[in-house]
Amino acid sequence: TPRTPKEARPRRSQRTYRWNWPGWLPGLLMLALGSVALWQAANSYLNPPEYVLPDLVGKTPRQALEAVRTYGLKVEFTEGSDVSLPKDQILEQTPDPGTRVKPGRRLELVINKPRFGNVPTVSGRSLEDARQALEASGYRVAGITRIASGDTADTVLSSIPREGQPLRPGEGVRLLVSTGTRPPVRETLLPDLSGLTEEEARYILTVAELQAQVVRVASGAPEGLVIGQEPGPGVVLPRETVVRVLVAAQPVASLPRASPFAPPRLEPPPP
Repeated sequence: TPRTPKEARPRRSQRTYRWNWPGWLPGLLMLALGSVALWQAANSYLNPPEYVLPDLVGKTPRQALEAVRTYGLKVEFTEGSDVSLPKDQILEQTPDPGTRVKPGRRLELVINKPRFGNVPTVSGRSLEDARQALEASGYRVAGITRIASGDTADTVLSSIPREGQPLRPGEGVRLLVSTGTRPPVRETLLPDLSGLTEEEARYILTVAELQAQVVRVASGAPEGLVIGQEPGPGVVLPRETVVRVLVAAQPVASLPRASPFAPPRLEPPPP
């Protein structure tokens, strides 16, 4: 087929393109904002901020977490025991207060979980053996109450608190010790109850085979503390005798129902 000369071919139309600036502005703005955010993220990752650790000792776990909530730290809790401090209180912290830390560092907090021991068995032992057993268990002898009994002198009959009860280390244990003299038949020696609590006084009278009659007396002494007894200590009484135990109670003031003052007169308001 014959070819068409170049002059006879139709010429393509040439299009002209113009820059549409209003359409490009949102894209350029988004690109700029993304670049700034990317730069800030890279700078924060390569140069993380530093924080100064506050003193968290003595605070609760919730207070400690609230204090370092924005630091980005890995907080770990371990248990410790200190019976002289309240439960769930922070005892130690690692790193120490004032240390400069960066996000991601581990913060170890020791929480107080007091561990209580049990009162050892002291009944049937001599007074010296019972004292050594209490000291070996971390306790001390708070007082000795001697009761007439047919057991050998200085033999421990019982203890307050009783054997096996949980007790904080360092607390005192009161011992009931035999005097070694057997009282006459159906008679017992009244021990000294002053300074004991109502529960302790009832327990000692039960051991001595006596009955307690508690009388509450208004006094400035602590609530429930024995401030007197009738008869007094050292008296030989028949068994099952009633002993009056005077226990301190807080005074209560009673107010009269009716007021001694005349009620105020209500007058109509002025026009």
